[in-house]
Amino acid sequence: MYHVRIIPSAQRDLIKLKKQTKGEYAKIYQRIKEIILSFETNPLPYGSEKLTARGGYRIRVGPYRLLYQIDKKAREVYIVRMKRREKNTYK
Repeated sequence: MYHVRIIPSAQRDLIKLKKQTKGEYAKIYQRIKEIILSFETNPLPYGSEKLTARGGYRIRVGPYRLLYQIDKKAREVYIVRMKRREKNTYK
């Protein structure tokens, strides 16, 4: 089992997305929550990709990207950002 920690910047991103709970955004928010909970048992689910320039991993959730890092020794997953796909998402 891994322990999932959400960094404050990612927490703010999640709160912003939660406030937009209309139509498609409600489904995306729910899918992101499910993925975050699944990290406890499997930190590398299907669809996750290793980032080369920044380090860590990313997974697509509709138009959003969930960026995270894994500390295998401490068995922790750090959620770093949740942003809509734009040029500055990976910076």
